[in-house]
Amino acid sequence: MLHKTSRERYDKLKKLFHRLMNSFNVDDLDDFIATANSMPEWMKHDPSLIQEQRDAIERFTVQGSLDWQICNQIANRQKHVKPQRQGGTPLLVNSVQAKSGGPAILLPSSMPVIGAGEEIFVD
Repeated sequence: MLHKTSRERYDKLKKLFHRLMNSFNVDDLDDFIATANSMPEWMKHDPSLIQEQRDAIERFTVQGSLDWQICNQIANRQKHVKPQRQGGTPLLVNSVQAKSGGPAILLPSSMPVIGAGEEIFVD
């Protein structure tokens, strides 16, 4: 196993984010989404996390964060390839709205924050 702790996984996520900000490419985006999607599972099984952090993970992933739902759906689509939708009208994004102050998850040690920033709404 390349990453042994949720902290190492989070460090990978930060590196991918910075690479994407410097030079966007679909390979890093794919890796970023897969890594972000795996973070809650890694954190659930990390004995160094306190209960408050575990509760925050639960709220972020289960109780309907739109950011999480988008990430999870894209990651699952990448893992479980299905044929393109046949017939009907293609799905289109009509509008996107961003709202400051999205939910956050704290990691131990230096207490970095995951998921803080904007909530994105897609119509």
